[in-house]
Amino acid sequence: MESSDILRLSALADAIGHKRLTHAQQKELVLKARIENSVFYQELELEFPFVKIWKGNDSFSDMASLHSHSFYEIIYCTDGGAQYLLETSRCHISQRDLLVIPPGISHRRLPLLPEQPRAIYGRYGMWVNAVHLEELEQNFPELCLLKQKPRILRVKDMETKALEEHLFRAWKENEENMYLSQAAIYGEAILFLTKLCRAINNFSQEKSLKLEAEQDILDKILIYIDENLSGKISLAGIARCFFVSESYITHQFQREIGMSFYQYVTQRRLNFARTLIEKGITMEQIAQSAGFSGYSNFYRAFLKEYGIAPSRYRKLWQQNHT
Repeated sequence: MESSDILRLSALADAIGHKRLTHAQQKELVLKARIENSVFYQELELEFPFVKIWKGNDSFSDMASLHSHSFYEIIYCTDGGAQYLLETSRCHISQRDLLVIPPGISHRRLPLLPEQPRAIYGRYGMWVNAVHLEELEQNFPELCLLKQKPRILRVKDMETKALEEHLFRAWKENEENMYLSQAAIYGEAILFLTKLCRAINNFSQEKSLKLEAEQDILDKILIYIDENLSGKISLAGIARCFFVSESYITHQFQREIGMSFYQYVTQRRLNFARTLIEKGITMEQIAQSAGFSGYSNFYRAFLKEYGIAPSRYRKLWQQNHT
């Protein structure tokens, strides 16, 4: 992120924090600030009361960094496919697959390999407010199936048609923005989630599309990093641990993950730190738990990555969740 972006984000944060702007005003300010693809903007989108519908159709030109959400993200692939990194597992989603990502799960869409065709990746997306879903679970505890670990599902033809129809109708209501559109979207979302949980419940272990079962060296390195975030992690140390060269690890991260080794480690630490910030843990404890040598280093890394100070992020997150 450029320094100019950081300054615009800081000014934007002050405006939001002091003026208590509405969601529409916040979004307008973000657009005026010319800030694209920022996690900060993504978190502002959390002010939807229950569900938000979106649609994507691109050629892999725009991929977010490693991140997580405080809401549920559900993706239904309508065309082509993509590869994702979910925590420490790489998995592939293709046409008619459903990807369910619970809150707090770090994820990133991975780049296409050189030998892969640059196909379009079409999908519907649904963001589900976690707080509201917990309220619904009090009356319908079966909805807790969505809380389980991230999963990829390939449902039966009839189930696929029903799920796709609900998403399409919700998207159409969202686009046309007619009288009581939000009520219609809410109804379609409830039916979609109901049928999704039925599909999850009906899946046998054999029919479920598992995350990659066989681990190569890169998968093992990702797991090692995840299990040692609070400690010292170096390229040389990883190379010694797994009996490979540093250049091999560097090449694998650039080719398979789409970023450098140290970029990945830093983003994974910062993503973990964000979840701790949302839990109210002290900043000094967060810096230590996320593997930073001190709060000042954590502060600088957080500001560089997200364009906002950790304390400001906590304040804005609390405002959006109270």
